[in-house]
Amino acid sequence: MAGAAAAGVAFLAWGISKLMSSSSEETKSPEPLALRSDYYREPIDTGRRFDQFIGGGSGAAPPPAYPSYQYPRSITITPGWEKPPPGSYKLNFDGCDRHQLDLAGAGCIIRDSNGSLVVAAAYKLSRENISVAEAEALRKGLQLAKQYWKIKNLSIEGDSMEVIDRVLGHMDTKRSESGIYPIIADIKKEMQRPCFRIKHIRSEHNTVANELANIGARLGPEDQDQKTWACAFNLPSKVAKLIEKDRNGY
Repeated sequence: MAGAAAAGVAFLAWGISKLMSSSSEETKSPEPLALRSDYYREPIDTGRRFDQFIGGGSGAAPPPAYPSYQYPRSITITPGWEKPPPGSYKLNFDGCDRHQLDLAGAGCIIRDSNGSLVVAAAYKLSRENISVAEAEALRKGLQLAKQYWKIKNLSIEGDSMEVIDRVLGHMDTKRSESGIYPIIADIKKEMQRPCFRIKHIRSEHNTVANELANIGARLGPEDQDQKTWACAFNLPSKVAKLIEKDRNGY
């Protein structure tokens, strides 16, 4: 009788311990999703060296096919305008086309690794479509970089996917496209350097070049249809504020 009672007590103790164990497992907090590597995807920086795509024909490297969770080619998602690495420079370019006012302009700016002005320019253009205006802005920006001989390591950013795709060879530019063909040809010639990189950015990260393009569209004959600034003190106030905003990262 005593043996049966002892067995019953032991069985009861085992049941209680089992119940407590399963209860603690159910209340255990799951691992946070943010810390799990299988849920975390970093933005993809797809800026790539221009010389990978120059040359065309069957030897040109095709654009990679990214999985659906990654961003399309040539796009880099960033929190805002970013300073170039130490010892290098960044060129931003943009164009504008105001159909109603029959105006067009181009703007470009080169900044150093501190985000400070090296040179900026605004140009009035003859009436063109927006793609031609954007391409002209890039060509003029590269000409500025050439003028300033010390600029060798250059990152290039613009918000025109079409122009960048034409430059990288993702989109054909035919000779029959007389407005843009010679501009793209000049750009490719200027960019035959391994230290030049180009990528697409969103328009809200290209505000300085956009404002310069708008200024260019409004230039008159007294300005000889262009203006260049190599000193921050002479910049238009709105451009200076936008440069300072980019430099401070907000």
